Amino acid sequence: MFRCWNTSHHMEGNVMEIIGLIILLVIGSVVVYYLDLHTTIWSALKEQYASYKQEQLDRETKERARKDQKTTIQKTVDAWKEIRYLEKERHFS
Repeated sequence: MFRCWNTSHHMEGNVMEIIGLIILLVIGSVVVYYLDLHTTIWSALKEQYASYKQEQLDRETKERARKDQKTTIQKTVDAWKEIRYLEKERHFS
């Protein structure tokens, strides 16, 4: 009888260990899933932010190029006006 009780008690211990291991496995899986999800979300946010910054940089570059082009055109127009003025002055002199 002592031997049966001991075996039964030993079986209960094994069942409890197995249940404990299953609980740890489930908790570990949830933690890994959460960390993977967190990493995925963080990566997506970083990618989105990098894309936003690149678009902002592209807009600033285009705006700067447009201003430079306007400045160049204005300088060209001013130079042509001065050339015409000088030609008229020389013509009337």
